Amino acid sequence: MIIEYLNIVTILILIVLAILVIKLKILDVYGCLIASFIGITVLFGIGLNGLILLFVFFFSTYVLTRFRYHEKRKTGLAQSKGGTRAWTNVLANGIITSLFALSYYFLNLEILLIPFITSISIATGDTISTEIGLLSKHKPRLITTFKKVESGRSGAITFLGTISGILSICSIILLAYFLNINQNYIYLLAAGIGGMIGITIDSYFGATIQANYICRSCNQLTESKIHHHRYTNLKNGHAYIDNNIVNLFSIFIGACSSVFLIYLII
Repeated sequence: MIIEYLNIVTILILIVLAILVIKLKILDVYGCLIASFIGITVLFGIGLNGLILLFVFFFSTYVLTRFRYHEKRKTGLAQSKGGTRAWTNVLANGIITSLFALSYYFLNLEILLIPFITSISIATGDTISTEIGLLSKHKPRLITTFKKVESGRSGAITFLGTISGILSICSIILLAYFLNINQNYIYLLAAGIGGMIGITIDSYFGATIQANYICRSCNQLTESKIHHHRYTNLKNGHAYIDNNIVNLFSIFIGACSSVFLIYLII
């Protein structure tokens, strides 16, 4: 009875937070609806501690997206729409987490907690490494060749961004431990390795198959098909593979690899 009451209160809090998120323009309306759905599935699948872990991802990535935003905008590398994330971004970063939360709810297998944790760690690590990496004073290097490339190039990495991503993954794993979501050291090690695999694959896909465009007006490298109200020219990659598609598959592969590693170790 008490648990049901707490769940109802938590859902009411989620509704209030959703309204606040829209008001602050953190997410668009559809993004907020999808985020609410993901939050509810995590609450019922994993519990309140799982929701806290998800909220840490949401809050930390929001803060770092807005961190020195005007500086990023001047260079043309800032998140579009003033930092407001669209529903496609929310779906790509959260749907895998939601699916593993529901899988755990219905199957009640401890091992399914690991891809749940891993998926959040990848989404957190990828976003934070990107946002912090954009502030690096050194030119990024393409992950496939390690040659220096222009800032904003998909698949380009910096030392600052990479370290930030790794620390973010480790932080999510440690938090999952302290929240008692899972305290099996072998399982959490697999989650951490899966997280590293996920962000590495994300960079590799970004360098090889993700679409990059050149703006016809400012000659700026961008991931958008439209820049300065004009259609851009495809520079490399495939037009139908954008950053959201790359994020989705990277999170899925990284999360599944953590389960594979557990079976490999055990």
